[in-house]
Amino acid sequence: MGDMTVAYPTTGIAIPQREAPALACSSCGTRAVALDQPFCAHCGSRVSVSVRSGVASIAATRSLQFAALAVLTNILVGGASFGVVYLLSDAARLTEAAVGLEALRFVIVGVLLAVAIRYGVRGLQQTRDGALKRRAWAIVGLVVSGLYGLLILGSFAATAVLYLFVL
Repeated sequence: MGDMTVAYPTTGIAIPQREAPALACSSCGTRAVALDQPFCAHCGSRVSVSVRSGVASIAATRSLQFAALAVLTNILVGGASFGVVYLLSDAARLTEAAVGLEALRFVIVGVLLAVAIRYGVRGLQQTRDGALKRRAWAIVGLVVSGLYGLLILGSFAATAVLYLFVL
């Protein structure tokens, strides 16, 4: 099973062709298992390709990163909102500005949290069989995103209720 050479009769050029590398079956030890075959030809057991230890799921990592980015963005947008409300001299427009800035914060942070949840779900799917690492990061990203999303939703709902019914 080494290199093969294919000669094209019209051109006379020889092009070396490589066969797919063979693996050893984890059940019977046969070396004739090709990478593109899902089952061993000798014993019929399922062939699994082991991944190097230490390889992490990028989606799980991204989930935690986007959750942290959502928290940081909430702090920055909240600070900017406070500054705008503090500097606003027209008291009649104060409530409108507060609701508008709260809606802006809800949209920006909500999008980041939705992306974090999407990556978290993908990270859980990728790390299900244990071949990839950082399953805990995907879980933490999902939990932080979900809880923080509920807090942001509650804050937006409370502001909207105050604006509509109280003021």
